[in-house]
Amino acid sequence: AMLPPAPRRPPGLPWRIVAALALAGLGTWIVALWALRRVTAPLERLIRALETFATPQAPAAPLSEHGPYEVALTARTLNALQERLERLLTARTALLAGIAHDLRTPLARIRLRLESLPEDETRAGIERDLSEMQRLIELSLDYARSLTPRLEYQDVDLVAFTADLLDLYHEGGAEIEADLPASALTAHLDPTALGRILANLLDNALRYGTQAKLRLRPLAGGCCEFIVEDDGPGIPPEAREAVLEPFVRLEPSRNPDTGGSGLGLSIAANLARALHGRLSLEAAQPHGLRAVLRLPLRPDATCSGGTVPL
Repeated sequence: AMLPPAPRRPPGLPWRIVAALALAGLGTWIVALWALRRVTAPLERLIRALETFATPQAPAAPLSEHGPYEVALTARTLNALQERLERLLTARTALLAGIAHDLRTPLARIRLRLESLPEDETRAGIERDLSEMQRLIELSLDYARSLTPRLEYQDVDLVAFTADLLDLYHEGGAEIEADLPASALTAHLDPTALGRILANLLDNALRYGTQAKLRLRPLAGGCCEFIVEDDGPGIPPEAREAVLEPFVRLEPSRNPDTGGSGLGLSIAANLARALHGRLSLEAAQPHGLRAVLRLPLRPDATCSGGTVPL
């Protein structure tokens, strides 16, 4: 009997065809990757720029207006918006500073005329009002300067700097508990701006609480964190962002002895942004307010939430 013929294998693809297909696939993948990168690169630059967009103290550089039409149009629109915001901020700062500065002259004339009045309760009341007006003028000028501060960066040992600041408070009779790292912690920043921020936070804590605490700790990512706590009444969660705005006070009587001026926290927040940092308010335990100032040790550092073991 004859055996059936063995099934024949289908002819294989010539190796040249296989190589050509492989090269074609590789070429297609490379072209697709290049095209995808050409589209996503402008988007990535746009996203990075938006992270710092409209920061008055450190305006972002103009966005590149190259790339796909939609991305270029968005960048062009944002550049125009950024320019308008900078002009508006400059005009607002100049207006506020000009008004506060010009008010000094009539106040000085009123003080001179007061000298001719007899010393009685009426004169004493006018002098108190003038002193309060003078204080508000100075705070308004400070707020205007905090919008566009002139910073002088230098290396600062934060531990020694904070200890010196606390010594000044202790000499004045204030009791502030300190929790500082045992070793030096150096940052490149403006010490005057940092001192003003911490002073405003400590003054606020001592005004509304019976005791205050200042803690400094390093963070992962090349950053640090100042925490100022008090045992006062605290601030409701819905109002914590609002009190960082100028002239916002929770105490409606407008009495400076109980409600402050409404500028201290906003000045601190402005200066924190100028130093590429952030000021936030939280609830302290069991009650009170915790002000958290997070700053980079270097202006180009990226802060993260983790702490560094001491």
